[in-house]
Amino acid sequence: ECPAPDTLIGIQDMARGACEPAWQACFSQVLLGLMHIINNPNEHIQEFAVEALREMTSSQTDLFLPQLDLVLPVLLNLSQSARQVSLSADEAMEQLVKR
Repeated sequence: ECPAPDTLIGIQDMARGACEPAWQACFSQVLLGLMHIINNPNEHIQEFAVEALREMTSSQTDLFLPQLDLVLPVLLNLSQSARQVSLSADEAMEQLVKR
């Protein structure tokens, strides 16, 4: 059973967990959860979610590639938002582009 990111701490734990081999099947579900959270208007929550996403992009790029259609528009949108959030979004995009 895949965990659900419903708290700030949960978001980061989930992002780390999604990168564990045992949870590979949950990767897409975790990603969808993060995408939903990233749309939260609260900048603090967005920052947590983007940071979690950045962690995921750096450790599991191969799992991200099939999800690019979902992830890139969100990152592009975020990179034009609040500065701190946008720095993390830019980093996440760089990781993906390097691959």
